[in-house]
Amino acid sequence: MRAHIPFSRRTQTLALVLVCGGLIAFNTFAPLGESLRPSELTGPFLRPWKTTTKDGVVLEDTIGWEDQAILGEGVHRKVSQHRVLTVTATETETVQVPTTTTKIVEPSASQRPLVNGPPTAKMRDNLRPELKYITSWHGAGITNDMMAHINLLYLAKQTDRIPIMDIFFADWGHVGFGYKVRPPPMLFGDVFDLPRFTNLTGVEVLQWPDVKAADSREIDSFGCWNLEQANLNNQNPHLGATTPGERGFDISYMVIPPWTKQYPEQKWNEFVRLSQLVALSFPEKHKENVQAQQQTLRGSTLLGLKTPPDEQLMCFDWLFNTCENAPHDVLKDYSSTWRQIGQHLHFHPKIEGLAHEYLRKAFQLSVDQPVPPYIAVHVRRGDFDIWCTVPREECFTPFLYFARKVKKMQEQLLADKGLTIQHVVVTSDESADEFWADVASYGYGRPDHTTTKEEYGAFYPVFIDNAIQGLAHGIVGTEMSTVSRIAAKRIESWQGGINTMVSFRKLEAEQERE
Repeated sequence: MRAHIPFSRRTQTLALVLVCGGLIAFNTFAPLGESLRPSELTGPFLRPWKTTTKDGVVLEDTIGWEDQAILGEGVHRKVSQHRVLTVTATETETVQVPTTTTKIVEPSASQRPLVNGPPTAKMRDNLRPELKYITSWHGAGITNDMMAHINLLYLAKQTDRIPIMDIFFADWGHVGFGYKVRPPPMLFGDVFDLPRFTNLTGVEVLQWPDVKAADSREIDSFGCWNLEQANLNNQNPHLGATTPGERGFDISYMVIPPWTKQYPEQKWNEFVRLSQLVALSFPEKHKENVQAQQQTLRGSTLLGLKTPPDEQLMCFDWLFNTCENAPHDVLKDYSSTWRQIGQHLHFHPKIEGLAHEYLRKAFQLSVDQPVPPYIAVHVRRGDFDIWCTVPREECFTPFLYFARKVKKMQEQLLADKGLTIQHVVVTSDESADEFWADVASYGYGRPDHTTTKEEYGAFYPVFIDNAIQGLAHGIVGTEMSTVSRIAAKRIESWQGGINTMVSFRKLEAEQERE
């Protein structure tokens, strides 16, 4: 069997596309050592990624991903061996494809419409009656919000609901710090590769700009569950999110029922079991508990209405304090939320590409050199000084302790994996020149974010650093830092890498060494 298949300059795939009887057949010969991107070649996305037309006639469709230098690293190696396949209506060259090695791939169902159409003035007008949705708001700190978003996506998967992802807004204590005017927000889908995520998990994802028009002046009143007051010492739901006010959402909050808590008998305990929230999402439990919790319903944030939690659009104030069995067990090895959701949230190609670009500069490599295996170090200080009982300079662990861990990690990676790693990159929220001079004395690199905010936006230093951390083969992180912990999970899932943590307190780090 023969096919006319043109190959772009860097494509190294021999392939055949046959659409017949609902089947798609293809054969690839991509080298195993190459960087490959599967996100357009499996699952429900065998669809044009780039289309070339002339006078309204489609001449060429590309379904896949052509290798780019800035993306040419090993994070994609283990997932797929497929690269780019181009099918053209013009005569080019004839390629003989051996039929004995052709793979048959069952097509997935066509992607269903998740909303009625373009963004509408009223949110409710765009929700499809046959579908159910789920959403939640952001809280405080990018990584804590990430953990909350993972929990939301997990609930979406378990309840067969469509998640509507919140927007990253710059809060004054973190990304917005130092700005006189709040910097622009960033969409969830500009941070993470959502098509790839859907392909890997089957979870279809919406974002609020898909649902409600950003310039709408209409108010949508609806009810949400209040998890913050699962801890009876808390007097209010989690009201720090910017999205409801920006989108004209008038929300009434109802406290979740006690049986959803990890330990219902502990009034001060604020952790809620995800399995119980799954039960609460279905009609029987929803109706029963809306009635039982009626006395906890608060007047809405804008109009003072009392609207109970919505059945079609399940909503929570913040999902950070939810768990399977133990607090924040998304960080545990048994975590279903991580295995089913978190590890599949790969960074958007733009952010991943920028991470490689910044790494090349940090390691003084040319633009055409591949980034070698490296170790990342994350030193968290910043607002951790609130836990210091001595002056800051006496409280924080000197960088020397991190450097010692790096040396041990290099030895372990060589012994266990045969990796000789000479490159180390350090990320930190520390701004003191003395600290960075100390880092440089070890020959370690750092991402240069001098102009990152001006060139790309306020969120990019954070997410580029997150990508740099996650693409390493090992990380020496800071104990108690969710940034370090999530980076360690990514490294373990994506590279089979390792991690070790150092206490931010000097005294504890010294005791550990002894």
